[in-house]
Amino acid sequence: MSSEKTGHRSRPLISALPWVWLVLVVASQTSEAGRLADSFFAWLFGSGEVSELDRGLLYFLMQKGYHVGLFTVFGWLLSLRLAGRSRTGCVLWAAAAGVVAEALQLLVTGRHPHIGDAVLNVAAGTGAVILWFKLVR
Repeated sequence: MSSEKTGHRSRPLISALPWVWLVLVVASQTSEAGRLADSFFAWLFGSGEVSELDRGLLYFLMQKGYHVGLFTVFGWLLSLRLAGRSRTGCVLWAAAAGVVAEALQLLVTGRHPHIGDAVLNVAAGTGAVILWFKLVR
């Protein structure tokens, strides 16, 4: 099988990956996802002698790291998908996805959007796009 055929066959997968990832990101905005994250944190840091201040800081850092991780991966996948297109368009897609994903929490009972989280989403997504375009081009 030639590399041209292999590239053609893998292209639909690369094309779909950012959008599949974005669906996972949106699903992570639900109340159930919040409860799962709380349970995971309690399991990870529930036992042992950790002060309440340290526990609060760890929880905060875990939440923010989660946002950065999700949107860094999204920005990278988007860059792969839109590699032959405009860097500006790719940055705009990443920024819009970051804001929209946070704004969708307005529609979910028990969830509250935060401007700081939207800023992290946008910075991580657009940062990944910019870094990818600088390294690849």
